[in-house]
Amino acid sequence: MSDVRHHHDGQQHQVALIGPLTIAEAAETRQALLATLDAADRQGDVAVDFSGITDFDTAGAQLLVATSRWLRQRGQIPQMSAASPSVLAVAQALGASSPDLCCGFGRAPTPGGVQ
Repeated sequence: MSDVRHHHDGQQHQVALIGPLTIAEAAETRQALLATLDAADRQGDVAVDFSGITDFDTAGAQLLVATSRWLRQRGQIPQMSAASPSVLAVAQALGASSPDLCCGFGRAPTPGGVQ
């Protein structure tokens, strides 16, 4: 399972995913990620840092796309603060990446990041 870390600076929720995010980890990571996001209030946008993802596959991409849709349904704007090369490579291979979007998350740098 990927480690899910959360920080709220009063304006934006910042979440970091650390470790592998493949089919082997997707179900457990989904539960942890949605529980973290659900426990956070619905105020403010959500920036997710994907730079700590060490291994990534199509199941990981599906999880990120589904999470971005879930956040939008809650009225939040999902943003990506950073991404690892493996996330970018898989997203590009799947056609889920553009200059402004990666797996449903807008590409907007976030100062500070998640510790």
